[in-house]
Amino acid sequence: MKNFNGMIKDLTKKALNFIIATWKNERRVIALSLFAGLAVTFCVTAAVSTYADYVMSGIENKVIRFHILANSDSEEDQSVKLELRDAIFAEYSEMFEAAENIEQTRDIINQNLPDIKRFSEQFLSARGFDYAVNITLGRESFPERSYGDMVFPKGEYEAVRVIIGSGGGKNFWCVMFPPLCFVDAARSGVSVSSVKKMQMVLGEEDFGIISGASKSAPVEYKVKFKIIELWQKFKLW
Repeated sequence: MKNFNGMIKDLTKKALNFIIATWKNERRVIALSLFAGLAVTFCVTAAVSTYADYVMSGIENKVIRFHILANSDSEEDQSVKLELRDAIFAEYSEMFEAAENIEQTRDIINQNLPDIKRFSEQFLSARGFDYAVNITLGRESFPERSYGDMVFPKGEYEAVRVIIGSGGGKNFWCVMFPPLCFVDAARSGVSVSSVKKMQMVLGEEDFGIISGASKSAPVEYKVKFKIIELWQKFKLW
């Protein structure tokens, strides 16, 4: 009986040791699995972040946007906003269309900001508006916006901003470099030549992302754009 009891105790002890050892090993496995999962998540997140930042930098730094903000959303203010837009395009289109690159466009803008401001205020005054006009060139945060079939992700873009009065109304926007505003305003729509200009400036990959179209791999570009959208939405740092 003593031998039997001893055997039972010994078996019980071994069973307990086995359970404890197994639990410890499982905890190690769980811990290692969690660590591996976190490491993979971190690497994927870092890779997506790097890729998204790379793509955004490529798009943001290759274009200059044009924004004109109305004083308010009244029908009168919105109407004169569009009239002033057309007047600016008509007055300065030849100058900006002659620019060969973004640096030249930037220089032309900086040299002519006071003149554009003076022209705008005189234009408004001639139509009975005493609004001041504030014109700046700088980097501004903008939401995702469409231009024809092209979709520009939200981000910080260099932009000329023409603010009429308080600037409390809806804005009009277009692309100043490449000089699409001037071409498309005359045609009341996005022209084929504008699309080609944008493609030349951005390059095949970046243009494919904003246009969502590629003869060879349309799905790939849509996935890339979705990655940028998700990163912007859930960015953690």
